[in-house]
Amino acid sequence: MASFHTHLYVFFSLFSTLLCISKAFNLTVGGKDGWTLHPSEAYDHWSGRLRFNVNDNLHFKYNGGSDSVMEVNRGDYGSCNTNNPITTLTGGSDSFFNLNRSGPFYFISGNKSNCDQGQKLTVVVLSPRKNQTPPPTIALAPGSFSPVPAGGIASSSPTGNPMDVNAPAPKGSVATKPAISATLIGSLAMIVFGLGCVY
Repeated sequence: MASFHTHLYVFFSLFSTLLCISKAFNLTVGGKDGWTLHPSEAYDHWSGRLRFNVNDNLHFKYNGGSDSVMEVNRGDYGSCNTNNPITTLTGGSDSFFNLNRSGPFYFISGNKSNCDQGQKLTVVVLSPRKNQTPPPTIALAPGSFSPVPAGGIASSSPTGNPMDVNAPAPKGSVATKPAISATLIGSLAMIVFGLGCVY
């Protein structure tokens, strides 16, 4: 039975990891207004309320006859310099830009006058999650630490020593519960984690 739970736990762990890694979204810049000079929601507000991940795509919708989108560096973004673009999108109503790395991306209108009036966008892409190592544990000398619970009783150990790890756990404590509860809690945590990354 424990083997079944172990396999179930591993399955949910892998499934939720793949679910989180494999998702990429197409996000229309500016929402319903698209890439325009005076959107109903400011571009910095639009990008500020969203989370961007590596491999998401920005969908720029605009009038290709009078505008374009340029990816630029930070300095050119601030000055609306259209002379040194990293990338230029000129596809008109449907241009897509892949956010292929973490960090900031800077976009300006190819029409300098529009950029000077605020048609520019900064997007910050989150770093992919990495397994974090737990903080180091501090080894204490035996007897150097005596936790005192709120009730004022210094020890619940049958031997009277709170540091006696070999003493049997008090009756009814969590340690006497079957180990299967830990497996089920772990499985449920992975299910919640898997659902938690769906937004």
